Amino acid sequence: MLTYENTTKYIVNVIHIMPRVYGRVYDRDTGKGIPYVVVNINGRITSTDANGYFSIEVPQGTYTLTVRTAMYSPFSTVVVVSTDLRMDIPLAKAIL
Repeated sequence: MLTYENTTKYIVNVIHIMPRVYGRVYDRDTGKGIPYVVVNINGRITSTDANGYFSIEVPQGTYTLTVRTAMYSPFSTVVVVSTDLRMDIPLAKAIL
């Protein structure tokens, strides 16, 4: 009896793409983007660019998003992330 075994090996690259929370932080009164604002989603931290835009990847889930910068009142909200989520966030100037 003669047997023959044909084996094929496959290499599979799995790319896990996390959804992202992205958008713009801007001055509520002027509409201008606010640069270098700290954006925090449950310990994942980024900052806005020179025009107020940010992007941060997070696993699917429910998170608290906080935004803080000098001269503006802080902002905080709960977000549910299942796919990419755009957040345009107006900040009010702090009353000193």
